[in-house]
Amino acid sequence: MSDNRRTAHDLMKEAAITVLKERPGIHGSAENSFAMIGDLWTVYLRHCRRVRGDDGIRPEDVAEMMTMLKKSRKVYGKPFQRDNHIDDIGYAALAGMLWLPDPDAPETEMDRIDVTEKEAREKNGA
Repeated sequence: MSDNRRTAHDLMKEAAITVLKERPGIHGSAENSFAMIGDLWTVYLRHCRRVRGDDGIRPEDVAEMMTMLKKSRKVYGKPFQRDNHIDDIGYAALAGMLWLPDPDAPETEMDRIDVTEKEAREKNGA
């Protein structure tokens, strides 16, 4: 077996042990927590769409939504799993950082696309 295939095999084996044996005791039922995560994300995205008028998911949205994932794991898993609290705080801090403009960030291709699309909409009266 090649090194690449051995690595893939080892990763799949570890993932199976983690998902099927170790994590259910920590994070609870995947079905229940994923249902809650889906509900929370749906409401969040619906409000973002209503406020912003688009369906785009921004980096700060991802960080906000990840805090919801961690909150769901607290509900359906062990109530005080240290990892969930640390990650929740970390994602909230990242969200706070992402909501602010980064004055040191160089302009990216995405920035130019956003400006171009915005200018096009303004020209067309949209």
